[in-house]
Amino acid sequence: MKAQEHIMYGGAASTIVGYFWGPWNALIFWLASVLIDFDHYLDHVWRTGGADLKVSSIFRLDEYFRKKLETGEMQKQPLCFSLFHTIEVFSAVYALSIYSGQSFFMF
Repeated sequence: MKAQEHIMYGGAASTIVGYFWGPWNALIFWLASVLIDFDHYLDHVWRTGGADLKVSSIFRLDEYFRKKLETGEMQKQPLCFSLFHTIEVFSAVYALSIYSGQSFFMF
């Protein structure tokens, strides 16, 4: 998903969150929905050896691989480790929210 889509979908979902849990929790939810793909940025910086720090480069690289897959030049999508998409991280943050009693971590 592109950054613009994260911003739009997160905004729509945070409106619903704001209705039930208030504006601050909605803002936290929106930021979390946008920043969840920060791990893709870290992966990009790792792959380029820190030579390319531009966020926009992530999406160009994604489009490059997508085109190669569609044309058949590549058979498999390259492996990407997405730290913030793993069940372990979600479980740890959920446990932190229960332990601390803070809804901040729930979002």
